[in-house]
Amino acid sequence: MFFQHDRKATTIAASTLLGLSIAMAALITWPASRLSDRTGRRPLIFAAGLFGAAGTLVLVFSHYRWVPEAMLAPLAHSLKVPELAAQATLAGLVIGVGLGIFFSVDWAFIQDVIPPNEGGLYMGFSNIATAGAGIIAVFIGGPILDTFNAGPRLLGLPGGFPVVFALFVVWFVIGSLSILKVPERRKA
Repeated sequence: MFFQHDRKATTIAASTLLGLSIAMAALITWPASRLSDRTGRRPLIFAAGLFGAAGTLVLVFSHYRWVPEAMLAPLAHSLKVPELAAQATLAGLVIGVGLGIFFSVDWAFIQDVIPPNEGGLYMGFSNIATAGAGIIAVFIGGPILDTFNAGPRLLGLPGGFPVVFALFVVWFVIGSLSILKVPERRKA
């Protein structure tokens, strides 16, 4: 995307983005779990989805400058990437915040709302949903990416990336809104 046909630079930049996102998720996990004990879990899961949507929305428009050059230039220089790739890395940090919040609070929320003595069943469904989502995303997302990449560029990117990222934004928002219907605490 940012490194025209330079596989090594693309791999290094993608690994850096992924590593920083995971590091941010790890840093945010403990504070988010402590906060969920005080504020409730549902608002944090809702916020996690919105962080994911916001970071992904920046990726949809990643060929447009969102961050002031004064902030972006030093980051790009230190990462040895183009400025727009550094901006995408910042989007990865926002996604990492959402990831850290979600992973620290999600299973605790499930434990709060499942019926007593049925934890195994519900945790099993949760694991199937988590693992299944990745499989479905590859099964559906790959062909969408290939189909739209064969067409014209959209928003300065090969056509499939804005489409797939836009779908991610929609699913983040749908998931965030869906959690609002789940009661906060288990009923006795």
